[in-house]
Amino acid sequence: MSDNQGGKRVRIRDIAEALGVSTATVSNVIHNKTAKISAATVERVQKALDEFGYAPNMAAISLAQKYSPVVGVVVSATQRYSKAMLTDPFISHMLDSISTELEHHGYTLMLCRESDIRNIPRKAHMWNWAGAIFMSFPQNAYAELTDRMPIPFVAIDGGQFDSPHYATSGLDNRTAGQQAGEYLFRCGHTRIGFISDSSRLSESARSSVPSMRYYGLVDALRAAAPDAPTPCAYTLPATPEERIETYAQIYRDSLDGKISAIFSVADIFAIELINYLNDQGVKLPEALSIIGFDDTELATIVRPQLTTFRQDLTARGTNVVKMLLSMVESNETPGHIIDEVRMIHRSSVSNLR
Repeated sequence: MSDNQGGKRVRIRDIAEALGVSTATVSNVIHNKTAKISAATVERVQKALDEFGYAPNMAAISLAQKYSPVVGVVVSATQRYSKAMLTDPFISHMLDSISTELEHHGYTLMLCRESDIRNIPRKAHMWNWAGAIFMSFPQNAYAELTDRMPIPFVAIDGGQFDSPHYATSGLDNRTAGQQAGEYLFRCGHTRIGFISDSSRLSESARSSVPSMRYYGLVDALRAAAPDAPTPCAYTLPATPEERIETYAQIYRDSLDGKISAIFSVADIFAIELINYLNDQGVKLPEALSIIGFDDTELATIVRPQLTTFRQDLTARGTNVVKMLLSMVESNETPGHIIDEVRMIHRSSVSNLR
């Protein structure tokens, strides 16, 4: 038997005609409904399915059965990622963890890169998603989905905590910012900068990751050194080429004594800064102390090795999937997770005391 039928998609009808059985018999074998079919016939049909290389149309099956094995994972198509979204260590590690856990439960991940979150309800309906997971969208974006999204979904590092409409997975970002400030103060630093990938730093923005980390840093410095200047925030442009000028400004401010240490919202930016300063022949951490966030593999490769905050991305991805499937399969109310982070001390911070 040919497995491609002249390059055309193999149909149930083709297999039924080749075996001289009904299409219902073939369909029942495919869907494991074999109670009324003889063992010999089941074996013949299964052998033919293998020889024809038959692949069921899962979209059609899920629509017919009102069940879908597909979960959409939507990543914001921001300029930050340009055309290299999957090279971001946070994104790639989370996707790997989410995909592994979904496969364990019999689901398939469908990755979607989207700049306008309002397009997602239509895509979710078109592909018959069982549920969705959103990554890297700003807090206010989810207001567009609460009345339009036809399926359960989880917002990672964004959205409104305690929302009755969707689940959230976040970190204790404000405490992390406080720990960064307290540690830098203990090391003698009171002139501190903050690297952000967002220009919207608001103390009232409870779900904005950069805001929580920045104002945690501000809180710690106010408590430890009330007369110290408010940490200076540097907003990074979208592309690595454009970010060079911001790193140059940080270097100039360190030479002028405006800052002696900096806390970055993510490892990737801290490492870009370290590489820029190394290219200028700057001695680190004596000239500038640097703290990152995420504890990616690159944090131990760069020199000096990066002091940073560790989050368990494998556990986060696993817990996000479990929380989503509890809503999909058991109709449970949306859950909300706040994970702790831990500072990892390496060699990128100098002790001025």
